[in-house]
Amino acid sequence: ITTIPVGSNPKGLAISPDSNKVYVAVGGGSAIKVIDTATNTVTNTFALGFNPINLAYGGPGRLYVSGASTIRGLDPSNGSEILALPSSPYDGDILAMSPNGQSLCSGASGISPSSVACYNITTDTPPAPLTKYNIGSNLHTLDISGDGSLLYAAGGYPYYVTALYIDSLNQ
Repeated sequence: ITTIPVGSNPKGLAISPDSNKVYVAVGGGSAIKVIDTATNTVTNTFALGFNPINLAYGGPGRLYVSGASTIRGLDPSNGSEILALPSSPYDGDILAMSPNGQSLCSGASGISPSSVACYNITTDTPPAPLTKYNIGSNLHTLDISGDGSLLYAAGGYPYYVTALYIDSLNQ
């Protein structure tokens, strides 16, 4: 339909549950751009103190952004920080949100061995994440099953997809 200028190095995308807004992580501008889907124009910019990598929209009405070895939960209406999730320098650039918006999982791309962490985000004070180390190497992507019970992780060697139960991170 059109192209929408957002700045240099756009990386992650997240769409609001009502599909009225698209959020764009702009790594070259240390910002998140907000696109109104009715007009396909940028209507807001949330300045960040770091280069964002990925985004996920989930409960309770939060926009999650990864980057600078952290995951932050933002108010999607104005970009103000609501919470910071505990993470290590090797967690967080890949994000996956469960369909019900209650679980957020993260992992680091391109390192060996890879690890994943899953957070229960039903409140703004989530407990410590469940973490699973050494699920292979060079993680490329994560996704969560439709019922929210399984995390799938795809990466490099040993060339397979790992399926883990989100509530325990066991196979």
